Amino acid sequence: MDQLKVLIVDDETLVRTKIRVSIDWEDNGDCGSADAALDLMEEETPDIILADICMPVVDGLKFAKQVRQQNPEIQIIFLTGHDKFSYANDSIKIGVFDYLLKPVDAGELLETLSRSRIKIEKERRHDEEF
Repeated sequence: MDQLKVLIVDDETLVRTKIRVSIDWEDNGDCGSADAALDLMEEETPDIILADICMPVVDGLKFAKQVRQQNPEIQIIFLTGHDKFSYANDSIKIGVFDYLLKPVDAGELLETLSRSRIKIEKERRHDEEF
């Protein structure tokens, strides 16, 4: 299996840096806004997106809906400091893979990314069989 591409979308530079450093995968990038991420995705499609829900201009929920419309196969994991039930409920409706609260533990993040990787690999093997 090829290396999976991870895109980190968060308006806080420090958060993006900490996440990027904790991810063991070589092929990952980051953006400070949903708009920048959508522009980047026109050139290269990530396998997994780690996104904050509360961002200026385009929030994570609107961003996730746009991603779902463009490419429903991308796994989306929300990282947020907000534990509002409505955010989690909306995330489920959009079909995000997981919803983690900040500050996220590196081990929890890596475990979530590993589960996402396994799901992606299973889906790709299934698609190859048919």
